[in-house]
Amino acid sequence: MLNGAHSLLAYCGLRAGHEFVHEAMADTVPRKLAEQVLKVEALQTIEAVEGLDLDA
Repeated sequence: MLNGAHSLLAYCGLRAGHEFVHEAMADTVPRKLAEQVLKVEALQTIEAVEGLDLDA
């Protein structure tokens, strides 16, 4: 999940004019997209361990 989110932020951030991933994270559009991809796409592939709240 980390590598996928980082790549998404890097490429989308570059397209939005950012040089660094931390700049893309500060931009609400790429950040919201990364959050959505993690919650909708990637989260579906992880099996929850007892006591771990994946939504959190």
